[in-house]
Amino acid sequence: MTRLIIRQARAEDAALLCAAEKEISRSPGLLVSQADELLSGAFASLIAALASGQGCYLVAEEDGRLVGHAFLQPMDLRAVCHVFRLTIVVHPGCSGRGIGTAMMNALAEWARQAPAVQKVELMVRSTNDRARRLYEKFGFVEEGRFRNRIRLTDGSFIDDITMAWFPKEASAYVRGHAKSTAAPRGLLFDYGDTLAEEAGFDVRAGNEWLLSRASHRPPHVSIEEVLARADRVTREVAARRDRTHVETPWASLTRLIHEYFGIQFVAPMAELEMGFWRAAVQARPMPGARRALERFHEFGMPIGVVSNTCFGAPVIRCELEKHGLAQHLALVVVSADYCVRKPNPLLFEAAAARLGIPTEEIWFVGDRLDTDIAGAKAAGMTAVWFNPKATEDRARDADFTVTGWDDLVRLVSQERLPPNAKESAGSGL
Repeated sequence: MTRLIIRQARAEDAALLCAAEKEISRSPGLLVSQADELLSGAFASLIAALASGQGCYLVAEEDGRLVGHAFLQPMDLRAVCHVFRLTIVVHPGCSGRGIGTAMMNALAEWARQAPAVQKVELMVRSTNDRARRLYEKFGFVEEGRFRNRIRLTDGSFIDDITMAWFPKEASAYVRGHAKSTAAPRGLLFDYGDTLAEEAGFDVRAGNEWLLSRASHRPPHVSIEEVLARADRVTREVAARRDRTHVETPWASLTRLIHEYFGIQFVAPMAELEMGFWRAAVQARPMPGARRALERFHEFGMPIGVVSNTCFGAPVIRCELEKHGLAQHLALVVVSADYCVRKPNPLLFEAAAARLGIPTEEIWFVGDRLDTDIAGAKAAGMTAVWFNPKATEDRARDADFTVTGWDDLVRLVSQERLPPNAKESAGSGL
């Protein structure tokens, strides 16, 4: 089994580091420097300068062979010497083995401990998606884009992107931005199209069931009139929920519909709500969801559901129980019970408090970028985009993207591994 070591760079490493960059420079769009502009003497000088305590220069060594190097270098002027520039290079043929992640972990820890480092900046080519994903995972966010900044040897141009990370302000800076991710202590899931897929919603069947339970129904009131009223209430009330992020419970919507006609019910509203759901809704579990929840339970992770719905928690839990998805749920939080809807972070914060885990130690998994991912990020959670249709390779605002429940289990399992085991699993660059 290979052994990866991260250590301080030494003067005798300079020639090998220079040779590695010369090789990489032959691939357009990775490095700015061209081969003839790279001199081993410059590498040796920088290693010596940073070794004096001004910065940090590290190399990755695998079974005695150099496989990567990275450094943090302060800017020269006093007004900006609190800003350190990051450079990280994984050597040719060594990508996909976790080497970039290991070096980033070491540099990030050094930056957190070094009093002089208040901000870390880097430049990355717009075409280097692998590197950008790594930086985003560690909390870097895009601050600007330089159009056509890099001219390639064939005469074409690509953009350069500037990214930054604030190691001393991590807890404040993560709100609304990508943040450093760690193994979750707890997991929260969206309901619709994440845990279960709604195969049908039959408003007519639901209202026919309600009318069959009415204690008083004026003889002139037809189902068509009820459905027309329901359509109006939906347009004028329910349809506005996504704009206002304020939920309207099912009971309130139902009263607006049926009391208009003088229709009365004796049964408790909770009983009517459950009956309407059973008559109107057809749902099925997402493939692999039940098995994944079992695995997370085996990991000892508290799990729960946070859903935007006008129906109460007992209804959603009952549906999940029908599909074998509720056994290990610590909680079901629905917008109908809390007035606010995702992406309002208040709903996520309430769920985290009930789970007893800080938001920054929770992963939220959902299929909607505008509500699930945006809301989780606003609350300080790690956001995992559940994208089973693979509509895009990845979501810019999500910390992770998965295409199914098995994919999510692998991701969580990998993040729970100790750093040296992650290297063997091949994470990172």
